Amino acid sequence: MSRDQYDLIKEETKSPRPPQRRSKRTAWIVASVALLVLAAVLLPFAWRTQSYAAVNAEAQYIEVPTSLANSSLLTDQEALADLYDAVASSVVNIQVTSQVDTAALPNMPSIPGFGSPDGQAPTLQSQGSGFIYDAAGHIVTNNHVVEGAQSVLVVFHDGHWADAEVVATDPQADLAVIKVTPPEGMVWNPLEVDSQNNLRVGNTVVAIGN
Repeated sequence: MSRDQYDLIKEETKSPRPPQRRSKRTAWIVASVALLVLAAVLLPFAWRTQSYAAVNAEAQYIEVPTSLANSSLLTDQEALADLYDAVASSVVNIQVTSQVDTAALPNMPSIPGFGSPDGQAPTLQSQGSGFIYDAAGHIVTNNHVVEGAQSVLVVFHDGHWADAEVVATDPQADLAVIKVTPPEGMVWNPLEVDSQNNLRVGNTVVAIGN
């Protein structure tokens, strides 16, 4: 047998390339593509989650004032209720009768039944709040409550009442002082006024009216 014949027989009898090697290569390519697609989908979500976590972690280090950290709605409600109990007996209702200035209403039409039978100008009933200031019977209120008043009636927390007279007014500050004779049998409680002048802008202020 010649050398060429031997080489030809050897080439024909050589085993073909195993098919599983090609299958493994294809599977590796498919798996790589799948991982790339999965990373492209999950990477933005993971980055966003990490950003939220960083923001939340930073927010935890913001210092909260002690007064706010220790407060609660229940505590605030109890404090307001206690404050009302302490000052309610010093707060009064002020009922005012005043005369309507018809000269200030030149274009007011004639309305049947409007006005008094004797031809006098009609009266106006109004009311407001005030507080007992001292033991001499002085009561502080707003100027607009008693402005132009013909008569002033003060009704106290326990139902007692007394007529009052206006003794001082300050329209610019909208303050007025009226005076009554304290009714007999009534517990007279002037409101305690702080003279320290230590209030600051931003302090809580509570207005209690009747």
